[in-house]
Amino acid sequence: MASKDLKMMFGIVFLLLIALNANAIKNTKVTRNVQLGYPYYLQETVIEFTNNEKENIHEYILLIDKDQVDDLVYIEVELNKKVANTTRDDSITIPTEDFVPFKVDIGTLSSGSKARFIVKEIYTNKKAPYSTTMKMHETPKLRIIDDAYYISLYETEKMKSTFECSECGSLKATEIEGAEARTKNVRYGTFKNVQPLTSEAIYILINIDAPQPLFSSVKRAITISHWSSIDVEEEYRLKNNIPALAGGFSRVAYNPHTIKYAVTELDCELPVDITELYYTDEIGNITTSNAYRGSENVEFTIQPRFPVMGGWKTYWQQGYKLPKDSYIKETGNPEEYEVSLSFSHPYDDIIAQDFEFSITLPEGATDTKIDIPFEMQSIENETVFRYLDLFGRQKIVMKRRNILERVHDKSVKVTYRLPQSSHLIKPVIVVVYMFILLFFLQQIWRCASDSGSKPKRE
Repeated sequence: MASKDLKMMFGIVFLLLIALNANAIKNTKVTRNVQLGYPYYLQETVIEFTNNEKENIHEYILLIDKDQVDDLVYIEVELNKKVANTTRDDSITIPTEDFVPFKVDIGTLSSGSKARFIVKEIYTNKKAPYSTTMKMHETPKLRIIDDAYYISLYETEKMKSTFECSECGSLKATEIEGAEARTKNVRYGTFKNVQPLTSEAIYILINIDAPQPLFSSVKRAITISHWSSIDVEEEYRLKNNIPALAGGFSRVAYNPHTIKYAVTELDCELPVDITELYYTDEIGNITTSNAYRGSENVEFTIQPRFPVMGGWKTYWQQGYKLPKDSYIKETGNPEEYEVSLSFSHPYDDIIAQDFEFSITLPEGATDTKIDIPFEMQSIENETVFRYLDLFGRQKIVMKRRNILERVHDKSVKVTYRLPQSSHLIKPVIVVVYMFILLFFLQQIWRCASDSGSKPKRE
């Protein structure tokens, strides 16, 4: 009985919270648009709302499905043409355990005032292969599980959701009252007087003859040196996230003009000042490359020997050197330096599910400070040894899920102190090694000379 009473009490509290939230803020109009043609899931929602409180309000609570929060690549709220501070806040009490609250700082909204903002969300893994396998000349089918409503903590006067895919051959969706389906889009609503947390699951099935590339993992390793260039090495593991190809691959049956869902090439833009660009791969599938240096960047293209079909994977490494004078700067403080480098991988529109970014500092670097534009899942420090190292170097390893170049292409800044004496370690080691080598060579020459000068016994 006690547990039932406790649950009833919590239920009453939740209902009161809903009522309080509905009274404080009321959505006048919510318009959601979802684009399904990208390799990822892009959603943009325009929310117009009113402050019904007698006092000023300063925040708005967005809800993200707890089963999808790990697949959230990016969320941004644009308010008055400026990006509003949006953070996940698990300390906020909401009347449901199915969602995670995100707090939006809306400044100061006075009583009776209206506001309008745009919520941009990007997800991975929301489009899944509909069947496990497909034949070569079939069109890939993908399934999306979503909701006909934009689930909100507040009452909404008018609401509609539109799912579009101009690249799709066809689009089918769950039919409910108020739905309007066409060949390449489906609209749910306009719904009126929608109560808080109103929800109705829908299924969308699309036929799309386009590749769905996804990096299962990316590693970007940077090695800083004050004696030579900056080394950049990247490791990629790619898969085509569509139904797996049934049967073996046939060059005779494959026609690149009609079969467009295979990954046939990958393009990226690299810094214009790179040198010694290279790529390697273990399985020998990456066989063709092309690089063109323009006025602003280097366009790099790689092509696999076999097109990457559904369910197939490929792996390769690429790297290059950067001039140290362009990226390592003195801060003005004695013996202090700052290096600023891009965080994201360079391939547009391909999400890296597991991303690792590491910077190895010169030997002797101390007082390290990191300025990171994003929150990391983990940051670790390691000690590694490279050529001619005596004490080892500090390696900073940062890990984060779901990295996309178009939203995560920002700089990571690392500041460190490097005493002038540390600059002399390498030359001293080289000189010592040369003396040791010459000493051994001299001893070997003497031994050879002594054995050759001994008189032979008759």
